[in-house]
Amino acid sequence: MAKKYNIPDKNIYNYQNFDSIANNPDIDVVYVVLPPSMHKEYVIRAANAGKEVWCEKPMALTESECTAMIDACRTNKKSLAIGYRLQHEPNTQEWRALVKGQNLGKVKKSTARPATAKTAPITGSKKRRWVVEYCTIWACMLSREPD
Repeated sequence: MAKKYNIPDKNIYNYQNFDSIANNPDIDVVYVVLPPSMHKEYVIRAANAGKEVWCEKPMALTESECTAMIDACRTNKKSLAIGYRLQHEPNTQEWRALVKGQNLGKVKKSTARPATAKTAPITGSKKRRWVVEYCTIWACMLSREPD
C-alpha cells in the first residue's frame, strides 16, 4: 500500500515506534483509526508528539477518557477533531449547497428519523444512540453554513 501511494518508509509507523512521529516534520496530523478501546492512548500519544489529532468516532468509551483526550490536546496546544465521513460525501455537500443557496426556500424546520423505522423496530441502547447520533448530526449540518 505504501508503494502504491508513494509513502516514504520514514512516514510509516507501527505501535512500537509510534512515539517517534514527534521527530517527523512531514507529519502534521495523526488520524486515529483504531478500535475505540485504543483511541484514548493514541490520541494522547499523538498530542504529546506535537501533532494535531483527528480521531475516528466514537471518540472514546467513557466520559473520563474523552476528558483525558481533550486535556492532552489542550496541554499540548493541539486541535482534536472527531472524524465523521458524512459531511465529506458528495450527496451531503450538494444538499448543503442547496440549503445554503436557499434553492428550495428557507429551511424553517428539519425532521430526521431512521430510514428503518417502518421496517424494523429500533431496539437496544447502542442502536438508539446510533440513530440519535446520525439524526442530530444531519440536523446540525442543515442548520449552519457548510464548511
